Amino acid sequence: DAWDDMYLEEEVEEDERNIQEEWLADAETFREELKRVTLRVNLQEGVLAPIA
Repeated sequence: DAWDDMYLEEEVEEDERNIQEEWLADAETFREELKRVTLRVNLQEGVLAPIA
């Protein structure tokens, strides 16, 4: 019935929000890791360029 449909819709929206939050957390982790790797490579090449 309509109540079940509404409940299911809310569950789906919540799942989508959770996935989005996980994705954002992963993206942040990826950015941090990329900065570290870039810095390490720059140091190995003797380049000390600031990383934005």
